[in-house]
Amino acid sequence: MFINKENEDNFQKALNLQKTNSIPIYLPAHGHFLINWLGITAKEYILNPIITLKSQIKFIERFHGIKGVIGPDYGIALLPSIFGADIMWKVNDVPWVEPLIKSVKDLNEFVDIKELPEPAYSGLMPAFISSYSFMKKELGDLLSFPTSTNSPYCFADYLCGSVNLYKWVMDCPGLVLRLLEKLKNYLIKHMKFLQDFFGFNYDVIYMKDDQSSYLSPQQFKIFVNPFCEEIFCEIGRGNAYRMWHSDGPLFNHIENIIDLKINSLNFFDPNNDISKFREKIGGKICLIGNVHPIKILKNGTPDMVIKECKRQIEVMNKTVGYVLSVGGEIPAGTAEDNIEALIDGWK
Repeated sequence: MFINKENEDNFQKALNLQKTNSIPIYLPAHGHFLINWLGITAKEYILNPIITLKSQIKFIERFHGIKGVIGPDYGIALLPSIFGADIMWKVNDVPWVEPLIKSVKDLNEFVDIKELPEPAYSGLMPAFISSYSFMKKELGDLLSFPTSTNSPYCFADYLCGSVNLYKWVMDCPGLVLRLLEKLKNYLIKHMKFLQDFFGFNYDVIYMKDDQSSYLSPQQFKIFVNPFCEEIFCEIGRGNAYRMWHSDGPLFNHIENIIDLKINSLNFFDPNNDISKFREKIGGKICLIGNVHPIKILKNGTPDMVIKECKRQIEVMNKTVGYVLSVGGEIPAGTAEDNIEALIDGWK
């Protein structure tokens, strides 16, 4: 597999707020895009590691060796499946999950469960372990260890459904805090299992959470920050490189994000211009984004994509710690010409 080594080197420098020879680029092409681009089914892509790997390699080689997503790709289904949530398979998209906790009664019963699931054999985890082991054997050091996770709040959203969880934050906050404590404890157990099973240390922790961006800043401080901080400290010994992803309306939470002491903000909030983030945290936190995935990349013309890329590069050009990318992921149905235009706008 051809990898653009110069871009990879600049990417690593940008993550560490070092001066780069040129601005790096990252193309987040997940199953949502790849399944439709290649005309394969979700089950083929997700459950057959040979097809998963070939799909991801085909994208990288098609788009000039720019390294994007490599590894098992289960959408949101992996963690909820471990607790027994039903997976809703789709033909041409990544799977979703049926909320497991549908009432306050269910919530009470869930937080009272004494034992946490065993990661080794629960839900989709056996398939994940098998897929990752196969890919690691095929790719060696090109495949990073599985350092990504969801925040406890994001995990709770998948188990409860967004509407229920937002309602319960208001109506029974103490119960929600108990839920988050339980999920935090499971995530620590889950990540330690992966560390021991695959034999690596968490030098990087990549935490994903779109849903908490819809909380108020004060709610974010209560329901998000302390639980994430405990995971960062427990798993990464307080020293791991901290990545955070949210493509929700994140700018109102910028002070809370600063309090999380993250090192990079990945594929973030495309509805607020990157210049606002540069003014607040530019040069202090690596910014990876934030070309609008729908308005510009999917629905725009190639000329619009190029123009927006060049504008963002001009805004960020004198700021260390910047990677040109999408504010989210590459959407299904995005034309190849527009992805090429993203690359042309970067060059």
